[in-house]
Amino acid sequence: LLGIYSSDQEVIRYGLGRLEVVCATYFLCGMMDVVCGSVRGLGSSVVPTVVSLTGACGLRILWIYTIFAENRTLFCLYLSYPITWAITFSAHLVCFFIFLHMRKKRAAQALQELPRDASV
Repeated sequence: LLGIYSSDQEVIRYGLGRLEVVCATYFLCGMMDVVCGSVRGLGSSVVPTVVSLTGACGLRILWIYTIFAENRTLFCLYLSYPITWAITFSAHLVCFFIFLHMRKKRAAQALQELPRDASV
């Protein structure tokens, strides 16, 4: 399949290296997106946006200036994808449980404010 883009064996070798890293861990990206959408479903859109931008962009830039600067290989660069997906997924999961707890707390308070017995 990579031969469609280039017939150069070195390009194909690097492409296979990327596929090995990204394809084997792509489920993390899916999990990250599901939890991100769940937080949005709980009523917050700004927090998941900030977490996603920080995780997917900010952490990768940080990776390039720190980890990649010390080990300048494509494999090291490719590793930034699953690692930032895992960190961002974890951050979204924490946000999800915080917003879920807040929602349950508001629901419990709303139930307490209802009249106890309205029978006549």
